[in-house]
Amino acid sequence: MGRDLHDGIGSTLATAKLLLGRLESTLAAEEAANLTGMVKDILANAVHDVRGLSHSLYPAVLDRFGLAEALQHLADVCNETSTLEVALVIDYQQPLALAQELALYRICQELLHNAQKHAQGATLVRVQLQQCGTRVALTVEDDGCGFDIGALEASRPASGGAGLRSIEVRVQMLHARLKQHSAPGEGTRTLVEIENTSFA
Repeated sequence: MGRDLHDGIGSTLATAKLLLGRLESTLAAEEAANLTGMVKDILANAVHDVRGLSHSLYPAVLDRFGLAEALQHLADVCNETSTLEVALVIDYQQPLALAQELALYRICQELLHNAQKHAQGATLVRVQLQQCGTRVALTVEDDGCGFDIGALEASRPASGGAGLRSIEVRVQMLHARLKQHSAPGEGTRTLVEIENTSFA
């Protein structure tokens, strides 16, 4: 999010500020009109970008229809925009709190992004959201190249990658368990489990 703000909206507003500076110093009416039009266009783009960022932070479909529909929408978008097929299985009857659903949605979104970016040779990602008693489990599994988890952990900086770190933070927030299995040639499987005692 910080990168999007800096590189996108921040850069747009900085350009608008420079143009306003030029507008103050110009005396030619025609040039002033052109600069004014450019500033309006740039600010309109900034407004559009802010709306897009806010929607990505809090998906409207999640707020209106819940986690199951939000994951279905996410899978549909991935299937339309990527060559990697996403197969979704949902058994989820009793919704969690909205903050928990948002965290699970973001975890799934990041795992799908990782699969599209890193799972070389993958043709399928299976996403499962299952609820049994007080247990809610989200599983994301691909059939790609896999990797050596031990070697990755040893070479990863203490701060971790931004995507992996965001998953870990959300898992901690959920008081959930994170299990990941991968090996070269065996794909990658990630499981997030929540025990929600409020269901008991």
